[in-house]
Amino acid sequence: MWIGMAITSIKTTFIIHLIGAPTIFGILAFIYHRKLGHIKPLYASIIFTGFVILMDAGLVALFIEKSFDMFRNSIGTWIPFALIFLSTYIVGKAVRKAGE
Repeated sequence: MWIGMAITSIKTTFIIHLIGAPTIFGILAFIYHRKLGHIKPLYASIIFTGFVILMDAGLVALFIEKSFDMFRNSIGTWIPFALIFLSTYIVGKAVRKAGE
């Protein structure tokens, strides 16, 4: 996000983030469920999303931003978290169903 804000407007950065985050994690979920898939899609989605939340809170907010204000912005954090969860869950279910 901070790179996007440095080179473009905040609005464009948010749009890229809203599209890019769930797309990237959907691809990761596809690879995971296709190659390994040891964990059910729901649990994998919780783990993927939890990892992102922990990284945002523990690394970005604490050390880079030095503030937790980013969590007040739903477009910058909460909606992408929800979309990451949904994309990883839907992809996981689809891969599992296709493999039956």
